[in-house]
Amino acid sequence: MDCQLCARHITEYSLVRMSVLRNRVFVFFAGFAACLLFTSLFRSSSSAPAAVGGARHRILLFGDSLTAHGFEVDSEGWVASLCSKWQRKADVLNRGFSGYNTAWALSLLDTVVLNEPALSLIAIFFGANDAIDELVLQHVPLDKYEANLREMVRRLQIARPKTRLLLISPPPVFEPVLIERNKAKNKAVTADRENERTQQYAQRVVQIGKDLKVPVVDAFTHLGGLTLKRQDYLSDGLHLSSLGNTRVFELVYGKLKEAYPDLLEQLETKEG
Repeated sequence: MDCQLCARHITEYSLVRMSVLRNRVFVFFAGFAACLLFTSLFRSSSSAPAAVGGARHRILLFGDSLTAHGFEVDSEGWVASLCSKWQRKADVLNRGFSGYNTAWALSLLDTVVLNEPALSLIAIFFGANDAIDELVLQHVPLDKYEANLREMVRRLQIARPKTRLLLISPPPVFEPVLIERNKAKNKAVTADRENERTQQYAQRVVQIGKDLKVPVVDAFTHLGGLTLKRQDYLSDGLHLSSLGNTRVFELVYGKLKEAYPDLLEQLETKEG
């Protein structure tokens, strides 16, 4: 009898232990499942909208000091304005090299532009230094300037056939203020730029755009051209004033909207 009673007690104890163990396992897995559900819901509610989660556009601006200075917010830089406009959708890369002409820029094309990962747009903005007086090192003859720009576009179209291109002509200069600026800098050649000569370089940009089917921002014409109005767009006779930067921003934006509406639509699609 004692043995049977002992065996019954052992059996009952084992059954109780098994029941407790099953309950603990159930509670563990129920808690684990709840944790997974909570984490999934939290991630879903806190994740960015789908439009933001996609790949960002990359826009590269290749030019001289007119591009380099475009990041200056104090003068409402045109590059800074583009960055602000598209900050949620695009990375705007400023590759402005002060003092550079197209010959020097062409030597940088591979390392500065073509070595970059995929780009949605490349803008080329040279000519202000090419058009300088022949006595100055930066000068590039008009025909050579055209050949350099054509070569840049040709290489980009071959290497990046899906990348959109934009050309920007050099803006006008205002000689009276520019001469005083050069005197203050003790430059050997104070009258180093002439507006009529810059116009010839700008006209070549427009022609290249027509020939190669690349949209062009004619900054020379739209920033006063040969009129006295041009001085309002320039801070020192050469570089852009706040008004000039605003105007270039408007021109670039308007040309992109006209030539590449698909890109503008992607850049300006509102999230959520």
